[in-house]
Amino acid sequence: AAAEPAAAGAAIEVRIPAEYLAAAKIVVEAVGSGALASEILTSGTVAAAPNSEAVVLARASGNVTRVTRQLGDVVRAGDALAQVESPEAAAMAAERSAAQAKLELARTSFERESVLFKQGVTPRQDMEAAQAALSVADSEARRASAVAKAANVGADGKSVAVISPIGGTITARAATLGAFVQQQTELFRVAGAGPVLVEASLPAADIGRVA
Repeated sequence: AAAEPAAAGAAIEVRIPAEYLAAAKIVVEAVGSGALASEILTSGTVAAAPNSEAVVLARASGNVTRVTRQLGDVVRAGDALAQVESPEAAAMAAERSAAQAKLELARTSFERESVLFKQGVTPRQDMEAAQAALSVADSEARRASAVAKAANVGADGKSVAVISPIGGTITARAATLGAFVQQQTELFRVAGAGPVLVEASLPAADIGRVA
């Protein structure tokens, strides 16, 4: 007897032998839910996220005598990027040296007065005056040393080092060998290894497609 036709709307199952699938290079996968990937082509800019970029400034006015790092270089916190020879650096170094010399003199004077007081040669007030002078000299030496250190005054006493405060990649370099720079002039920008910001123009219809 002839097979009865399938009812309208009934499912029809067709079985294909595995060897036919292999010969036709047909791969069978289980059906599941998922997201479809898509691309949006546009132009934009990439910038460091806030608080992850350091602007490195000149700590004193003067001539750039050395540039040790270039655009794109990876640096660590504390690395020297350049060197600026400056009269201000020389003045700070001289003040630091003078304050240190006064401190040594005041210390010697106090030690001498202490010995004389213990021997009954000089009155207590002389020793106390020497002690007060030592305290003042110590404070002044600390202040002068802190000022020179904050400006990164070099060991040569006439230049300041341009130091990167963070580790990262140099994304901008304005320092030019031999150029004269003013204090607080931007010399470098260093972007940290943190997240970045991407600014791009998108059609309103595509905004919802961006995660």
